[in-house]
Amino acid sequence: MLRFKKWKISQGKDFSLISQKYSVCSLAAKVAAARKNTIGEKELFSTSDSIYSPFELKDMDRAAEKINDAVDNGFKITVYGDYDTDGVTATVILYSYLEAMGADVSFYIPDREKEGYGLNADAVKKLADEGCQLIITVDNGIAAVEEIKLAKSLGIEVVVTDHHKPQANLPDCIVVDPHRADCQSKFKDICGAFVAFKLVAALDGGDYNGAFEQYAELVAVATIADVVPLVSENRTIVRLGLEKMRETSNLGLLSLIDASLSPDAEINSNAVTYSIVPRINAAGRMGSARRAAELLICDDEQYAAELCEEICAENNRRKEIENDILEQIEVKFQKEPSLLSDRVIVVCGDGWHHGVLGIVASKVVEMTGKPALVLSNDGGSATGSGRSVEGFSLFDALCSCGDVFTKFGGHSLAVGVTLDSDKVSLFRRLINDYARDKFLYMPESFISADAVISPSEITLAAVKELSLFEPFGKDNPSPTFALLDQSVQKLSAIGNAKHTRFSLSDGKTQYTALYFGKSVDEFKLLEGRQADLLVRLKVNVYAGQQSVTVQVVSIRPSAVDDDLFFKEKQLFDAVMRKEPLSKAQAEHIMPTREQAAEVYRFIKQVGGFGDSEDMLWFIFSEKMSRAKLSVILKAFEQANLLETVNGCLTLPAAQDKKDLFGCDILKFISGYLQK
Repeated sequence: MLRFKKWKISQGKDFSLISQKYSVCSLAAKVAAARKNTIGEKELFSTSDSIYSPFELKDMDRAAEKINDAVDNGFKITVYGDYDTDGVTATVILYSYLEAMGADVSFYIPDREKEGYGLNADAVKKLADEGCQLIITVDNGIAAVEEIKLAKSLGIEVVVTDHHKPQANLPDCIVVDPHRADCQSKFKDICGAFVAFKLVAALDGGDYNGAFEQYAELVAVATIADVVPLVSENRTIVRLGLEKMRETSNLGLLSLIDASLSPDAEINSNAVTYSIVPRINAAGRMGSARRAAELLICDDEQYAAELCEEICAENNRRKEIENDILEQIEVKFQKEPSLLSDRVIVVCGDGWHHGVLGIVASKVVEMTGKPALVLSNDGGSATGSGRSVEGFSLFDALCSCGDVFTKFGGHSLAVGVTLDSDKVSLFRRLINDYARDKFLYMPESFISADAVISPSEITLAAVKELSLFEPFGKDNPSPTFALLDQSVQKLSAIGNAKHTRFSLSDGKTQYTALYFGKSVDEFKLLEGRQADLLVRLKVNVYAGQQSVTVQVVSIRPSAVDDDLFFKEKQLFDAVMRKEPLSKAQAEHIMPTREQAAEVYRFIKQVGGFGDSEDMLWFIFSEKMSRAKLSVILKAFEQANLLETVNGCLTLPAAQDKKDLFGCDILKFISGYLQK
């Protein structure tokens, strides 16, 4: 279903000056103008290969000296990692280097389900029993104050390398973390694997040559996976790593590439994000992340193929479990519509797999445009993950009701929680009370666009120039452009009817666009109408010929007032929550009999409507507000004149004549018309 999203279109100025300065076309110049305040015009056009010295990081010299001494003295060393892509690759980088140097080294990655994130007391005791003398953490450890005290009491020295922000007190050991208050490094937003990469260079006397040769690809994968800003040295390492990816000597990584990408596919940030990273993560989400580490370490082609096949199977199982949970959530929304009306969505189910709850929460945010927490109820305890939208800090929201949890943590856009199952309803109420008190209008999820363009600007040469700004990722996404007031014509199905091709025109230029993952049926109401679109432009190669693909990422009626549209949706949610209305608000959303009849006749005429209410509003946008349409549909439902079957608005087979204006929602609104 097509749900409208808020658009933020940059108003970058002076693009003509940039075009002249760098001899680039208007498309590239408009992207540079839109991003020069966040990235920097000079950096956008830079191809520098420089990485800051590893010794800029506070205490990196001490860490290198401690580890080199341990290797020389034959200490039993354990690299202690984490179960996501960043933690796995960081583990592989440092372990592989130390093993190649002849160290007595092993690695330990905690079990996501049984142990959770970071150093834990049981693991420390186990390592002590095995004779470990030095633990080196990667991608964790900055908050393990008590666990490191325990390690020291058991005779284990510890070196922490991490990239997360420290708490009030640092652990009592050597700590390398760019976010230390006393660390003067020039760039701090690096992932855990990049810190491990710098440690390897420091162990080699500060020379990056060997580290680049062996590990650039792994750092690139981790940097993309951890969604750190692709600027400064992150931009450099990802660009260099991607260049090496297809020819990598890492058999495990090569097996993942072969399993997930076609031989002629470009290996870019998107390919890593959607093909390679999910497979590495699946090992830790569905079982043991150790398998992913073993895959990236192994030097036997047959064993690599076997591990890769196993991990790919786990990734497929992960998708199936996600889809099953999402289907259960959609059923919950149908049975309890009040869940969808909340400012913050909290949904809980029995026995949902913990490893996928964060991904599911992200998809609920995508589905609803609202912050969401997805919890699993297991034996009296509910554990889960939350994801948010820009402008609403989930972490601050959790802090406002912290007493309800047995454990919680995270940051503004992603959190994890554990609480007693019988407190889930209380938590839902408290977090929504916080959102109500904090925001008159909740922040909305949005899509950013670099500029408004005309179809005449879309040429093969112009689109090729956009590669100047690669690699793309956080803070430097793939360029997105707005095409306004375009006529939609000639819809046709492609790709086993899963995707749609249609013709567009601005009255001067006619061109073809594609929308992937949406069928013709979902676009049939657009044909012959004027629409605004957000698109990405790609160079396509077929039979040796290059052409431009115009890929639609969002579409809606022309000239929609974003702020007004989303305030309308929030007004309807307020009605569903039965919050007080002003008389003006009540008059604004109260439909007439004629308006209700027109909507009813349309749904009857088309034999049911199988897309979102946003798309239905496309038809009635000139006749009524978005909120009024939602009120009409809810009134039909309450009067048993309309029902939802498999996501489709349909007319019940048998209908009793009902007084539409006697239904609950219209009676509620009418009560405020009298004031």
